[in-house]
Amino acid sequence: MQTSAGSVAAGDLSLPGVAVGDRALAAHAFASEASFLFPEESRALAHALLRAEFARLEAERMGVEPELAAVDAALAASVAGLRAQAPDGQLEAWAQQRYGRGWEPVEAGLRQRLEDNQRFQLCARAWSLQRGRVRFRMLSTRDEVTARDWLRRIRAGASAAAIVSASLDAGPAGDGSLPWLPQASPGWLPADVVPSELKLGEVFGPVQLPGESVWRVLEVLALEAPLATVPPRAQLLQALRADPVGPLEERAWFEAMSARYNAREGLPAFETPARSFVRPRSR
Repeated sequence: MQTSAGSVAAGDLSLPGVAVGDRALAAHAFASEASFLFPEESRALAHALLRAEFARLEAERMGVEPELAAVDAALAASVAGLRAQAPDGQLEAWAQQRYGRGWEPVEAGLRQRLEDNQRFQLCARAWSLQRGRVRFRMLSTRDEVTARDWLRRIRAGASAAAIVSASLDAGPAGDGSLPWLPQASPGWLPADVVPSELKLGEVFGPVQLPGESVWRVLEVLALEAPLATVPPRAQLLQALRADPVGPLEERAWFEAMSARYNAREGLPAFETPARSFVRPRSR
């Protein structure tokens, strides 16, 4: 049945749990209101759903799937943390208060999300290893002139490590160094600034990441050759426990997957449908 934009036909997808008589809340109506009232949260949710779908597609392509024992271990740790926070350790009462559901479906939902996250971690890290990886030292400032001065001084022989104390972010190790990242990383390094072939000790910038106002200068600390074959899952998981996929690695992988699968990321449309409650689609 054809419908015009902004309308919902009887039998369209509905969400169980909220109803008026025999009509349930339309998924379109819920998404519309969420997009309008909570735009940032809705963008983050859409991003997370895209990420999970990319990981499922990549897992099928590469033959990589989560290790169920590792998922169970992560679930047990999460449950222990929740039990410590729940009043009197009662997860059933906590689940009812928070979700209006018993603990069993909440636990199943938590397990699914942990499985999705492990699948993403495995696929993103496998992709990075296949692209070849690089470690940078990164200096950051809000002033472009300062960034250009840093670049000039380092190229003239100054130590980038000695400038870290003046940087806005000293990085996780405190010396400006970043975790391993894919060498080819569209989405977080502008292609017109990054050398086509990175070399050990090379310094470049100033770089301004998309959507940011901070200027950055980068020094190549180490390079790792691309791997022709993805390491076994157990080896990947062991490495991920010590060094999980970070925000920049995720950003690079997400941009590459968006291009591979011709995906669009944005805010779901918030035009309100004609009816917010529809008869559930017959099975």
